[in-house]
Amino acid sequence: MIGGKPSEMYDAVAPILGLEQLAAADKRLRELARAYEAPAKAAKAELPALLALLDSTEDPRAASARTALSGRRPDLARVAELAAGTGTADESPLFDLRRRSTLTGPDTESVATAVARLREAIASADDLRGTSAEDALRRAELLARALTHHRAHPALGTCPVCGGTARLDEEWARDAAEQEQRLRAEAEQVLTARTELDAAVQAVRDLAVPPPDWLPSQIAAAWDDWLRCRTVTDPAALASVAENAARTAAAARVTRQEAAVRLADQDDTWRDTARALAAWLDKAHAAEQAAPHLARVKAAQRWLKATHDEIRADRMRPIAEDAQRIWSHLRQQSNVVLGPVRLSGSATQRKVALDVTVDDIDAPALGVMSQGELHSLALSLFLPRTFLPENPFRFLVIDEPVQSMDPAKVDGLARVLALLAEHRQVVVFTHDTRLPQALKYLRLPATVLTVDRRECSVVRVRSGDDPVKQALHDAKALARTRDLPGDVVTRVLPGLCRTALEAALLEPARRRLLGTGLPHAEIEQRIAKAHKLTELASLALHGETDRVAETMTDLTRAYGRQAADHIRWCNRGTHEAVPVDDVDEIIRRTADLAKAVRSL
Repeated sequence: MIGGKPSEMYDAVAPILGLEQLAAADKRLRELARAYEAPAKAAKAELPALLALLDSTEDPRAASARTALSGRRPDLARVAELAAGTGTADESPLFDLRRRSTLTGPDTESVATAVARLREAIASADDLRGTSAEDALRRAELLARALTHHRAHPALGTCPVCGGTARLDEEWARDAAEQEQRLRAEAEQVLTARTELDAAVQAVRDLAVPPPDWLPSQIAAAWDDWLRCRTVTDPAALASVAENAARTAAAARVTRQEAAVRLADQDDTWRDTARALAAWLDKAHAAEQAAPHLARVKAAQRWLKATHDEIRADRMRPIAEDAQRIWSHLRQQSNVVLGPVRLSGSATQRKVALDVTVDDIDAPALGVMSQGELHSLALSLFLPRTFLPENPFRFLVIDEPVQSMDPAKVDGLARVLALLAEHRQVVVFTHDTRLPQALKYLRLPATVLTVDRRECSVVRVRSGDDPVKQALHDAKALARTRDLPGDVVTRVLPGLCRTALEAALLEPARRRLLGTGLPHAEIEQRIAKAHKLTELASLALHGETDRVAETMTDLTRAYGRQAADHIRWCNRGTHEAVPVDDVDEIIRRTADLAKAVRSL
């Protein structure tokens, strides 16, 4: 796990902290962010190809579309107008074609109807010219003017025309008014004809509307002729001028048709580009709609990250402290110091940050550590979960924890396991005998069992091989063997007793030398130099091999003269035959002395 990917080590440590809900929320927010970012990413990815298509299109709308797409914020409304062909603000030739395609001149049917009406009105008026009805109308109009003059000048009684002496008084006025009414009744047909003629003239003039300000020059002359209808006063002449409106209408129709054809050609070439613009617009609009949602998701991610980091650091703190405490035991005689352990990053950037110094110099952890140190580091990171109150398991099972460890780290591991055993049941599987030995000479409580797989996979579990007990067991077996030649007993029994005492003395010897702070390598060298049992006893009691005489004195003082004599007997018996009086007594004496020296 230590040598794997940073994210794998993070995933192995993080579940201890119980941050699954925060991790699930972060995952959900990342999924939402990806969903909301997708339209913008798609639009951005397709934009270069769209711009290249516009550059290769000769239609003037392509240049307008490229301008609308330029800048940090494309003008989507303008792009939509160009894609749909609904834009009105473009002054390009294309827009001029679109205007021309809608150009309409005079409605020839309406003009024909109005001219026909005018000619009928003219004919009716001509038919009444020179008739009594017309004379009656003229006389009625004359009387009307005279009455108007009389009302304006009532004191003037003479005729304003001839100056005659006949008085124009009130009586005359009443008679004149009655006569005007009779004449107007007689002239009603002429009045109706004149009214219809005036209406027909106005109807023709109303059809002559001004042209648009962008009127093409090629039909301007025809339209000017048509506009003369608004100024001609003679009805007959007006009818003649109006009849020429067909020429204006034809010119407008030709212009409209030509523009429509050219516009259709342009639209045919623009259609594929318009489709591409419309397709891109769908993504751009989707991105625009997703933007506020994405902003909220990003804000939530920032808040969640800060909260996650705070909670993660708070929950990691006791684990990191336990990791440093465990490392302090496992790093025995190592110059690598483990600083704070932190979890950092998220998603693909998640990792376990390890602050490591070597000889007070910062260094990357994995690059400077030996295999044994890396293994110890892994134990330091993962064993703290054992202490967590949330841990439902009251036991810990470790398989082969002594891999690649030097003797000093094995001692440290023994202490760590003993520390864990104060709170949990600790079960260790190992093929390495150094850990059981360390537990013994460090006087750490442990039950050692040996598991054997025999024939047909029959498993046998028995008490661990304590070398002292094993040697004494072999000595007792020797004593129980009948018909054994005496010289065999005298040669074998001292050796077995010496083996038991050597194993017993090794424990206090290592313990004493470790207490002085010596490295394990030097300790083993000193033990290897103790060739005699008396020298090993000197090493166990005084930490040196050359204080044999003082050691014998101390053993005599502490356990009686028999203790020193028994060590000398075992030491001599490995090289020559020695007398054996009572085998059981010798074995008992060996067992008592071994128990005594193990407690030094």
